[in-house]
Amino acid sequence: KLELQEQAAFSSFLQEVLVIEQTKPNTYIVQTASGKNYFLKTDKSHKLGSSIQLWASLKARDPMKLYTELSLGSGSDFQNFWDYQFNYDKWLLMKGIEGTLYEKFSLPSAKADLKPSWWTQKLITARTWLRNKIQKVFPEEEWALLLGMLIGEKSQLETMDYQNFVASGIVHIIAVSGGNLVMIVVFLGAVLFWVPFYIRNGLIILGVIAFALLCGGDSSVIRALIMAVLSLFALFRGREIQIWRLLKYAFVLMLCYNPFFLTYDLGFLLSFGAVIGIVIVSEWWTKLQEEKDWKNKSKRKKIRLPFLAKFLKNYGLPTLGATLGTLPILLFFIGQTNLTGVLINLLIVPLVPIITIGGFCWVLLVSRTGWTWIALPIKWLLSFVFQAADLANAWKFSIFISAEWAKWAFFLLLISIGALTYQLIKKK
Repeated sequence: KLELQEQAAFSSFLQEVLVIEQTKPNTYIVQTASGKNYFLKTDKSHKLGSSIQLWASLKARDPMKLYTELSLGSGSDFQNFWDYQFNYDKWLLMKGIEGTLYEKFSLPSAKADLKPSWWTQKLITARTWLRNKIQKVFPEEEWALLLGMLIGEKSQLETMDYQNFVASGIVHIIAVSGGNLVMIVVFLGAVLFWVPFYIRNGLIILGVIAFALLCGGDSSVIRALIMAVLSLFALFRGREIQIWRLLKYAFVLMLCYNPFFLTYDLGFLLSFGAVIGIVIVSEWWTKLQEEKDWKNKSKRKKIRLPFLAKFLKNYGLPTLGATLGTLPILLFFIGQTNLTGVLINLLIVPLVPIITIGGFCWVLLVSRTGWTWIALPIKWLLSFVFQAADLANAWKFSIFISAEWAKWAFFLLLISIGALTYQLIKKK
């Protein structure tokens, strides 16, 4: 009976589609003439921007599963109220996907009635150009990682490698966030230093928006883009940048754009959780140092290890804050987290700017000169990232929570601690 129900969930699909994006090595996003988007699962390789005649099995989004009827009349119903259940159909709705296609056969379209828009074609061309340039310089495993670190594209990473990053707690390095946009702002600011301030700031805003569009529409990218653009606009008027106000604006604007972010996009929650954790820990540390300096003003001593103190402040505290900010989310939605990743991140995070900026510059230089040997240091660093992920999984120290009541209790406890800490920091 179950097999018959599963077969009934599939229907035949035969029409022309446009390949617009690749999300995994075996998964694409295709678009029909009516503008509907579908996931395409296939063993074949398709060129982005191409039009194909596709014959596939379609598992459409079930409208009946988009709504949940809830009654609190019995104990079991009340238990269902507290149990978080991932709803795949609602996740598809959030992504704007109508269903999943499983390819049986395909041919290049003879008429090619479907063509990408001018803007989509430009994005595809830019991504393809960057992918080809990196692929010529680095080996298969390393170039896929560098592409992910540059623009957040995970489609070329092997599934095993991606899961290894997730399990080790360093998957954030292949997710575009505020750090990537900050590097773009610094880079453009250095290149355009000779341009008048207002024109330079406007060009930087356009550059940040273009980079975010190149990276795609992930929630972490949108959050970072909103905060970056609002910060740059604040500079036009000479206003002070307040991180908490930027977070509030980004949170509200993103939920107005897509309310399903709050429940069915883990990246949205992790992105805000990480930033909130970093800000709270940073403000707590700053206030602690101010109180310490005030009490010991007459007995202030010079720090013997300034490099270590600066390293811990710039990388240790943000890593600790991001870990604390994402811990309740990971334990509630996934039920486990690898705490060894905190130590591994202390090794990896300082290398991210070197790998991304250096890797991009070296790719351009190699494409001009043909000297592939100059990219060896970046290749070694990329290999080190893979080894660090393996080390984190080999010596992992994980926290597991399986009971639903324990997830809720721990989640509420950590949120309460964070809120209390925030209030204590803000208290005059």
